[in-house]
Amino acid sequence: MRRLASTLVLALAVGAAACGGTTPAPADAPASAPAPAATDVLVLNNFTLIDGRGGPAVADSALIATDGRITWIGPKSELKAPAGASVQDLSGKFVMPGLVDLHTHVSNSDVQMQDPVRFFTREGVTRDLKLYASYGTTTVASLGTDQKPLVYEMREEQRKGRPRMPAVALTAYARAEDRQRIMLAGFQVHVAKPVEPTELVATVGSFRNLVSGAGGR
Repeated sequence: MRRLASTLVLALAVGAAACGGTTPAPADAPASAPAPAATDVLVLNNFTLIDGRGGPAVADSALIATDGRITWIGPKSELKAPAGASVQDLSGKFVMPGLVDLHTHVSNSDVQMQDPVRFFTREGVTRDLKLYASYGTTTVASLGTDQKPLVYEMREEQRKGRPRMPAVALTAYARAEDRQRIMLAGFQVHVAKPVEPTELVATVGSFRNLVSGAGGR
């Protein structure tokens, strides 16, 4: 998450506040029981919320994020910050869902010259992803110029220890083997073109059922 002038961009899963955090071990747990994993709890307070669902902006909002996942969002008057949480006051700022760019080419240039084989490096990919994030784009689809196996290694590193968001692959490839490759790449749904807009909207809307948890707005 990065502060962008007066706007803070967060990845709100399909416009829904969601997803349970960890449950602490009881105080009388046996001494031999493994210690619970440490959690990273962040509280953002006093911001204006744009939830991406078409409604008006909501002033005086707050949220709680546990290990990078939003676990509660609602009016700041109802905020109950967990003990030990890191609290940030975002007065005068806005929080909105992260933007998604479905056609990018990361780390294929040194600005003056394009050469995806020569310039595709871990440092270059990290640099470009941070640049996208600085403009509020939290998800990108990099097409055709990624170099293997580095691109898959970095993707798996990102997925470890963080929430996995459901994803749709919208492609012109409709064969059974195409779908199999897409699902193995980590997508939950494959939609082949041509597709009616209403069908695509319904498909994305169905992802609400894949995001567990509740609470807040």
